[in-house]
Amino acid sequence: MRRDFAHADSVGRFNIHGNDYRLIARVNYKTKRVFIPHILTHVEYSKGDWKR
Repeated sequence: MRRDFAHADSVGRFNIHGNDYRLIARVNYKTKRVFIPHILTHVEYSKGDWKR
């Protein structure tokens, strides 16, 4: 993942559009599936409500 998405964090947080948006993803390497539970603005992400 790091090779293809150099700015991604290891827990699946991606900066989008110059850090204006955040995509939260879960990768299941065994089944080769990516789940996207949240796409948030930077403000929404900073509040931390997505962690619940």
